[in-house]
Amino acid sequence: MQVHFTIHAHTEWGEQLFLVPQAENTSAIPMRCVSPGIWQTQVERLNNCTKYHYCKKRNNEVVASEPQGIHTLPSVVGEEKFSVTDEWTENDIPAFVQQSSLPQVLAPRPAVAVDIPAEGGWIVFRATNLFLRPTERIVIVGETTVLGGWDISLSPEMQCVAPGEWQIHIPADQLNGSVAYKYCVVNDHSGEQAWQQGDNRTLEVCADIRLQFVNIDIHPIILSAFRSAGVVVPIFSLRTAKNWGVGDFPSIKQMVDWASLVGLRIIQTLPVNDTTNHHTWQDSYPYNAISVNALHPLYLGAEDVPLRDEAAMSAFRQQGERLNALPDVDYEAAMKLKQAYIDALFAEQADEVEASPEYAAFRVRNEQWLPAYAFFSVLRNLFGTADFSQWSVGATYHPTQVENFLRSNETYWQEVRKCYFVQYLLDKQLREASLYARSKGVILKGDIPIGINPHSADAWTHAPLFNMNTQTGAPPDDFAVLGQNWGFPTYNWERMAEDGYQWWRQRFAKMADYFDAYRIDHILGFFRIWQIPQTAVHALLGHFNPALPLSAEELQSFGITTDTYEAAIASLSLENAKKHFGEHWDEAVRYLHITDQRCYLRSEVSTQSLIVSYFANKLPAEQTLCRLLLHFCNEVLFVCDKVQPHLLHPRISAYQTLRFGELDAEQQQRYMQMYEHFYFVRHNHFWQQQALKKLPPLLSATQMLACGEDLGMIPACVPQTMQLLGILSLEIERMPKTAHIEFEPLGSLPTMSVCATSTHDMPPLRLWWKEGAAATQRYYNRVLWQQGDAPQEVSPQLATQVLTNHLNSPSLLAIFPLQDWLSPDACWRQRPAEEEQINVPAIPNFYWKYRMHIAVEQLVENKLIGENIRHLLHLSQRI
Repeated sequence: MQVHFTIHAHTEWGEQLFLVPQAENTSAIPMRCVSPGIWQTQVERLNNCTKYHYCKKRNNEVVASEPQGIHTLPSVVGEEKFSVTDEWTENDIPAFVQQSSLPQVLAPRPAVAVDIPAEGGWIVFRATNLFLRPTERIVIVGETTVLGGWDISLSPEMQCVAPGEWQIHIPADQLNGSVAYKYCVVNDHSGEQAWQQGDNRTLEVCADIRLQFVNIDIHPIILSAFRSAGVVVPIFSLRTAKNWGVGDFPSIKQMVDWASLVGLRIIQTLPVNDTTNHHTWQDSYPYNAISVNALHPLYLGAEDVPLRDEAAMSAFRQQGERLNALPDVDYEAAMKLKQAYIDALFAEQADEVEASPEYAAFRVRNEQWLPAYAFFSVLRNLFGTADFSQWSVGATYHPTQVENFLRSNETYWQEVRKCYFVQYLLDKQLREASLYARSKGVILKGDIPIGINPHSADAWTHAPLFNMNTQTGAPPDDFAVLGQNWGFPTYNWERMAEDGYQWWRQRFAKMADYFDAYRIDHILGFFRIWQIPQTAVHALLGHFNPALPLSAEELQSFGITTDTYEAAIASLSLENAKKHFGEHWDEAVRYLHITDQRCYLRSEVSTQSLIVSYFANKLPAEQTLCRLLLHFCNEVLFVCDKVQPHLLHPRISAYQTLRFGELDAEQQQRYMQMYEHFYFVRHNHFWQQQALKKLPPLLSATQMLACGEDLGMIPACVPQTMQLLGILSLEIERMPKTAHIEFEPLGSLPTMSVCATSTHDMPPLRLWWKEGAAATQRYYNRVLWQQGDAPQEVSPQLATQVLTNHLNSPSLLAIFPLQDWLSPDACWRQRPAEEEQINVPAIPNFYWKYRMHIAVEQLVENKLIGENIRHLLHLSQRI
């Protein structure tokens, strides 16, 4: 069977078009230009692949691409050959949504079967148009009689054949030669007509082909219909009457009821994977999972799987009610209670559950990761640490050996079974919550962390995929001046590429079991990651990887004459060292080597890790000196590359150091020129190519809608790459991406974006307003256009104005934290604003314990809150 492809696409001189099947181990197929703007190729049926897209290349590098797999090959039986005519789909509008599952949830439309007669020649027009209102329909209008002669009242109506897909077939002999046509959406209720944008389309009828398919995406007509709003709330923060001190998966259903009631279409969560590492409150950090697949036992809804022993159930319930009355999550107490309940439930019901066909199907679906996770969890508890390098059995993962060891002891194997058992229940509850949300027209949006715990089941079982001798983090920003050191290993991307990134693809596929959209945490990590030496504590001593470090000769070409390798060793002049240590100078001298009026750290405290170790058991009074020594380590202008030590990276924010101040004015200017070029120019093309290798295979693994968290130090290549791949950006008014401004103009936000008032790593609106009086005053006068002095606290009226401004932005999605949605309400404002922040990035070991101040049931009952939010959504046309 042969397929003749034609696409209408504008190309620049030197560009070539390629057809790209969405299938593994399938190469892009070159096309030939038959006339200006028209490209063709003829191939076999794409090796049984049904999804495809087109891309443009110059010098064998992709310069533009449609969303992955945006076109679908028609299902045709018995045809030896047929033709497909496509139009290039730009990524600056939500065409990418057609490959996601969102249309089925947000705008369900009954589909009808349309059969094409077996005899005669037919032109099949297929259009993609998502989120049509119930009163709207699509007609095809053209110059010929069969298309109505440009009269909409006489034009044929298209039929919905699948979610977001519309079709009509017309005899080829009625469309001879060249035919001009357009599409139009007609609203039968209002009488409005929305014509397809741009020039008339022209179809050249192929006389010798029985079936000719003409595909087009007419999304511009329905752009406003897709604009939706949502809420961000961690699962652990949900509060309902049935919780036991912490939110659980069944609580999502009640949150869905509230969201649906007020008109919110998206509920975004934080990661929900198991983080049990220390068995302490430190495990509350949701981005430090011990498995990228296993769900956290903390989220089991006990009331949905009650014990048959009523007395035992009553005792557990009493403990749960006591914890549920607390203002915040008591992580350790809640986890202890859930684990005790799981033990009791397993003893009572495990045999019955394990005999069910649903349980057997769950085991089969999750065989890739479930046994290893269970083995890891049991060995972690057996040896008292998640650091598998310290285990006397299984330090290196050999599945058969580990399984034999655990099976040899009945107690150990019972614990393995218990892991299977609880994961089955968690999977069942989260799947049910997801299906319930879909039935209410609400989607769940998950969160995929960029890193993995170095002491995790994934690091244990897939060791070659990770560089365990490095740490990841983020460079400094306004919220963490020392940067962030997450302690995660970096990825061995070269090794991952060998099997087509299967570890990542499986991870995304598992997410798709529960979510219709997802947030890629720190998407910049797919371009380059901030890599920190194991000897460092602060992230300031890291550098980007991959990167193009500088040689001494290149630095000289910038006019830098200082000894660059000497500038990579922490030191200060005697005068600056005294300034740095201040009143602690006399204590600091014994840790310094002083020569030629310069101060260096002695060998026993020459790195930050050595300093922390040295002062670990010192008196509290000496901790200030420890902190000053840690900061002394940052007094470098360059960082040596780990793989090529003779090459150098400019130290991030080095211009803020005392060391930089020791350079003369000319050298400071030369250094800054080199610094700006290195961080903002040198790597743009290089980093884009890195992302284009990794992200497409991951995005094509599921039908989830992809959103990226692209905050921080953003290379110029990131926005265009995300647009190229159809990934929504994240836009925060007080974290502007436009240079040299304090607040991002909301009216200029990109369409393909998620607009948010704040994130879980930022102070919510009420707290931000209180924390920085000077910034708040400027915001009050320059953004909100208010006169006079800003109030000390944001009033309900001002909070409403802030939400309204964000909702009116061009962003397709406006997703705000629950705290900000409720900030205009007097009932919610009874809680101190300081208690509303979920995480403080500047505190490495922060306790993630925030819970809703009022129960979800109360939100549902509070008509005023719901009416106010629904009113805002109506005004902004997001409902």
